[in-house]
Amino acid sequence: MIYLFLIPYSLLFLFLALKNTKWAVYLVCFTLPAYLIRFQVGPVPMTALEVEIIFLFIVWLVRISSKEKSEIRNQKSGNLEDLFSNFRFLVSKDKLLYYSIALLLITSFVSIFVSPNLRSAAGLWRAYFLEPLLFFVVFIS
Repeated sequence: MIYLFLIPYSLLFLFLALKNTKWAVYLVCFTLPAYLIRFQVGPVPMTALEVEIIFLFIVWLVRISSKEKSEIRNQKSGNLEDLFSNFRFLVSKDKLLYYSIALLLITSFVSIFVSPNLRSAAGLWRAYFLEPLLFFVVFIS
């Protein structure tokens, strides 16, 4: 029954994210209580908020990569250093932020394997660390 609501909502959100990413970010902020709507995709439990964040990140990643590819095509030299220097969202003046995020992500990832229950630890890692980080990257860009 809940899939009758979630599938059209997810498709409409994907359409909005494709048309206007900024409004999709606003909608994610507005629908933060959507974490209460739970369902399963195969054996993986998910929430409506997670679907929004994943769709938004995928659309953002495709836009950034296509933008970077077009900039690379416009350049005369196509060496490897130019390829990596064009990803502006990874190269920043505030490297301390990126090092801190990387350290937090690595330590939280290691904590999955220390936990006695691997499945629940992986679910909590996805919900508390990975998806907020994905949304943060889209939000600050």
